[in-house]
Amino acid sequence: MKKIKKWIIAGILSALSLSAVNANDFFVSVAPLYSFENGNVNEYIYRSNDSKISEFLWDRKALSYLGFNVQGGWRFINLDASCVWGIPKASGEMENSSWDCSYNPFIKNKYFEYENKLEDYFDLDTRVKFDIPVIRGWFNVRPYVGFGLTRYTMYADNSWGGQGVSENYAWNDKNNQARSYSKGQLHNDIRFTREIYDIFCGVDLRGTFFDRVTLDLGANVSPFIWINALQHNYLQNGRYYLDMMHGFFRSWNFEGTVEAKIWQGLSAGVGVNYSLLNLVTGDAYSSDKSDSGFEKNTDGTYCGCEASSWKVTLFARYRFDFGPTHTPRARAAREKKEKAPKVRDGKVNVKVY
Repeated sequence: MKKIKKWIIAGILSALSLSAVNANDFFVSVAPLYSFENGNVNEYIYRSNDSKISEFLWDRKALSYLGFNVQGGWRFINLDASCVWGIPKASGEMENSSWDCSYNPFIKNKYFEYENKLEDYFDLDTRVKFDIPVIRGWFNVRPYVGFGLTRYTMYADNSWGGQGVSENYAWNDKNNQARSYSKGQLHNDIRFTREIYDIFCGVDLRGTFFDRVTLDLGANVSPFIWINALQHNYLQNGRYYLDMMHGFFRSWNFEGTVEAKIWQGLSAGVGVNYSLLNLVTGDAYSSDKSDSGFEKNTDGTYCGCEASSWKVTLFARYRFDFGPTHTPRARAAREKKEKAPKVRDGKVNVKVY
């Protein structure tokens, strides 16, 4: 443990010493980006005995996002913020199942599949990173803390499926007059809106190669996450259902990015992200209105959700450097020094072209 403390202290002192060299230098970079995502979101309602009443399995297939990333740094502190907006489009299917039979929770008496669409999407990700050089100019450790806000709406329609003649019979039990519905026959559309408030902490490992290519590998976990999910079922008298859930250390993200310098401050790169939300539970409410009058379920039922996704991001970045070491005069002095003949052992080495 003492050795670990020594390494941490040495890393912090190294970062401070490096920052002292360029104490007045800082940078700002801007990067437009495009992301492509595949994943799923699952919502559940449970009885007080933990048996499942209903589930909604939402696909998030081939979704596209546009946005930008802004970074700024001074000394060993880096600020990172990203905003993205989703492009409305079809997004696979949504599956809805129900187990309404209270004495036999294994009878699935309803099953429907829907066409699923993304209506809107917004995501904000902010981070404060601390850059600790381990091997100067080659390898850095970058612990960080962050806050995330995500809000999106999905709409499911054109359903098809079936249901049992009562809650005591399976949805596909033809021997007991199970009813089936073709696509669009039953107008039981569902609109689903989710808000996620996420506090997270993590670490990036950054390697720099040939002074042109950087590789970042990192992971983060959410000590606390809060999720609101509002669902409007058009067939069930137009009622609204609100799930309010929270959890501790339930959300994980794993990230990797490769970025290469192209010319002066211009660079381009690609990033890959995998996110996992383990089951989070909370209280379930319902109302006849979308914005007021919600009452908590008094029958002991509660809600839950889980999700996973992977995302690929393409970006181009331009970096602006400021400070005395980045003025035109300082830049010219560096270029003159680089072009000056090298003297070794009293001999001048001149390059021949």
